[in-house]
Amino acid sequence: MNAFATATLACTIACGVIGCAAPAPVAERPSLTVAPPQLPAAGHPHRPWAVGACKPGVVAPDLVACVDGVTITGRQLRATQRHMAAGTPVRATLQALVDAELLAAAAHAAGGWNHELAHLHAQAMVARLLRRSHEERFGPDQISLADLTYAFRQPAVHEKFSHVAAYGTTEAQCLCCQGDARECEAREDVRACIDKLEPQAERLAQRLAIDPPATGLEMTARLASWADAFPNCTGAHVDFYYDPSKPYERQKGYDLMVKPYALAVVALQPGTLAAVPIRTPFGWHVPRLDRLTPARRATLDDPAVRREIAENVVDGVRERDASLSAMALLHEAGVALYFDRLEPAAHLGAAQGSGEETLH
Repeated sequence: MNAFATATLACTIACGVIGCAAPAPVAERPSLTVAPPQLPAAGHPHRPWAVGACKPGVVAPDLVACVDGVTITGRQLRATQRHMAAGTPVRATLQALVDAELLAAAAHAAGGWNHELAHLHAQAMVARLLRRSHEERFGPDQISLADLTYAFRQPAVHEKFSHVAAYGTTEAQCLCCQGDARECEAREDVRACIDKLEPQAERLAQRLAIDPPATGLEMTARLASWADAFPNCTGAHVDFYYDPSKPYERQKGYDLMVKPYALAVVALQPGTLAAVPIRTPFGWHVPRLDRLTPARRATLDDPAVRREIAENVVDGVRERDASLSAMALLHEAGVALYFDRLEPAAHLGAAQGSGEETLH
């Protein structure tokens, strides 16, 4: 979800609150005059966009929610449900309608209403409120230390800023087994397969050594073009972490390679190939070390680290805070939700026919 999926959803659903049906064609006239939209007879006097007024506890026909005196009807719910993503729960659609109404009311209270442009303006008010409250007034520099700390502690993020040396390889691999190394090593058929593939792996290593590929991409392309000559061998990218200052037995990490492979790759210089194929419990490997990223020990005390994390999490924080704002308005306003009426209201239109409905 992008930075303002919440705002986009609220603006879209606001059409369900205020009615955003396409206008009827206007007959040809000498001059065109645009009159302000007329409110329904049951409109809410303090909510110019409202479809109707309601009172909590008074359940009128087709009512599914009463939001601070504004009705949300089953007709609105059904029409909005058709524009939601497939499989969206009916409760989620109702919540989106409620959130949009609450945000529109908050924008109206801030003085952002225009009777002349009622339909479009109500949508714009919601977007404007969210943009001002959660984008213009809230940038990466305002991300709290708590949010930064939470993000930094996520394994993938922490690993990016604090890790041992990282090795990125492109390899030619001629495999006979995949999965757990110990299980592969214990299988007699796998060992026999690896023995059988040894001549092919050696020929492949010799052919690569004659004209070493300049990049990992070049190596991958070359291996693909040699598929007929080496039918049991393919190209692959393998990345892993390794601390050269420690023996293999003291290495840690879920991505630790089997010992023969790890030791061979660590001994390479970036841009070079292994001189001979490496045998592992899986088969044969001819790796090329594409890149070596030195160890890093960065912390949140580093301003550059904080900035990079903040720039990557600010969208999610804005989205979360926009949702919290809607929840706060939900508690402050007189919102009545009639969950027991959702399913009948959502499916009533289908039972009566397949005609299109528009919101007014």
